[in-house]
Amino acid sequence: MYGIIRRFNPVEGQAHRVLTQIKDGFAKEVASLPGFVSYHIIDAGDGSLVSSSVFETKETADEGARHAAAWVKDNISRMLRLAPVIVSGELKVQIAKGGVAAPPTSPTPPARQARALH
Repeated sequence: MYGIIRRFNPVEGQAHRVLTQIKDGFAKEVASLPGFVSYHIIDAGDGSLVSSSVFETKETADEGARHAAAWVKDNISRMLRLAPVIVSGELKVQIAKGGVAAPPTSPTPPARQARALH
């Protein structure tokens, strides 16, 4: 599985409006994309918002990222101080209530696992 994290820095006083636009627009659209697993928004408490998207494969995550970039440009870019900061990559650990939700899509080779533990 692959994840994408975005940090949005809305213009002062626009955080609620940005959140509403994302909730009523992008969140519904991203949920319909192939390979979609989950989407979350966190209010960072400093006026910024952080989103987290999870997709089944790198290809579906890349498509989700392209869709997000176009959606941000068309819908909320004028309410942001700067472009969202984006971090993406393969999920290495995923835990949900009740335990491990899913194994990594490409396990770390045993030799690398041993080095990572020391």
